[in-house]
Amino acid sequence: GDVDDSLIGGHLIVLHTPNVAQIVMGVEIEGFGQQGSLGRYPIHFHMCNAIHNSILKRNLIRNSHQRCIVLHNTHHVQLIENVAYNTAGHCFLLEDGGEHDNSFHRNLGAMTRAVQHRISMLESDNVPATFWITNPVNTFVGNVAAGSMGSGFWFELGNAVRGASAPFYPGVRPKELPLQLFRDNTSHSNIGNGVQTYPQSGYEPPQPGLAILRNHKSYRNYGAGVFFHVGGRLEIDGGYFSDNKVGVWIDHDHSDGVRNMVIVGVSAVYRAVTDDLGYEQSNKWPQRIHCYGSSDDDGVIGIRIDAHFWGGTRATGTQIQNITFSGFVPTPTCPDST
Repeated sequence: GDVDDSLIGGHLIVLHTPNVAQIVMGVEIEGFGQQGSLGRYPIHFHMCNAIHNSILKRNLIRNSHQRCIVLHNTHHVQLIENVAYNTAGHCFLLEDGGEHDNSFHRNLGAMTRAVQHRISMLESDNVPATFWITNPVNTFVGNVAAGSMGSGFWFELGNAVRGASAPFYPGVRPKELPLQLFRDNTSHSNIGNGVQTYPQSGYEPPQPGLAILRNHKSYRNYGAGVFFHVGGRLEIDGGYFSDNKVGVWIDHDHSDGVRNMVIVGVSAVYRAVTDDLGYEQSNKWPQRIHCYGSSDDDGVIGIRIDAHFWGGTRATGTQIQNITFSGFVPTPTCPDST
């Protein structure tokens, strides 16, 4: 085929095991995954339905050729303290949008790279997320997404469940489902955004209070700490954001809430790092500075709210409460920080 043999490794699949608890613990998996081939991942739970008491704990996945741990129409799995390093494509992911009641606790994904060969044009592993979330009815606590070539946490929610799972979930709209729990997670040093709901159809639960990012930390992302796009009624409650191009970016979203946070434009520690490297070195890809002299993008921004191009009330109703801002003092190389 068109895929180099160096991108083809082994794969592990648990296939059609409803009501049978599965435990994978303390395993190191290196060089697994078959890039460009559907269903060929380092750890893949395929169409298992509900498998209560299943545990994936303290496993190490490194140098993966395609993804890390994939749950496909599989529910009630606990992923605890797993580490994934230097992997290609989305890493920890829910495949079709029907997956629910799984829990991700204290997992680390670092250096999530783009694939060279996508499974199909419908997949987005060329702009990878360390945590790719297609159904919000799952729990995420204490996870870390670091150094992705794309985003840290990506809520890519559709108007319907997709793929082979679609017949089992008629009428289910993932973009309107509640977020079960998202607390104490961290996204840092990503080329894109720390957390995003972009692009797809956005994330828009039917009422406020159903989708809250609690005590999130997001720093040193080249994009936004959090980017909400074409949805609404989303909330950030608590947390620390620092050294992002934009702290919180609300783009064509409505009725969001941002409260009880600290947002630092450029911290003293990060400024010392870039000063030590010097402007020329800091501005090489991936850039470590956020001020590069391109008109609208000059400076760092604490909270940015953009109106919807259709007008009307699409971008109204956002509430910002109890935010502490610091580190937005203009400098010669960053003159327009706000």
